[in-house]
Amino acid sequence: MKMTEQVPGQLGGGGGGSDLVLVARRRERLEEPAAELSAHHRVQVHVPAMDLAIAGPGQALARQLDQLGLQATSVINNAGFAGFGPFHQADPVRLRQEIAVDVTAVADISRAFIEQRTEFFDVVGTDRAAGGSVL
Repeated sequence: MKMTEQVPGQLGGGGGGSDLVLVARRRERLEEPAAELSAHHRVQVHVPAMDLAIAGPGQALARQLDQLGLQATSVINNAGFAGFGPFHQADPVRLRQEIAVDVTAVADISRAFIEQRTEFFDVVGTDRAAGGSVL
């Protein structure tokens, strides 16, 4: 299996010599950054489409990577979105989706990939609401 960094959410940079898997609900949003990363860093970049608000996104993503013959060595959680305005006026469906992506998917994806590894494994989180700063 090819060792690969797995990055849920949009990515503005990176590479570092490892192949990448960039995950987004809408694949077309990552095709251009994927092509730039691939050309600039001479790595393969895979872009599976997946809504991270689904139940069990970690196992679903692990299955997709297995089908591609890839094994993640790191997970960089960069997915997320935020609502603004008074909490009591927020759409409850959107709040559930935000929690599913910003909290549940991060834990589920991290656990799914850590579970597959017996040696050292990196998990990095970013705070998308704060501009993508590394946590």
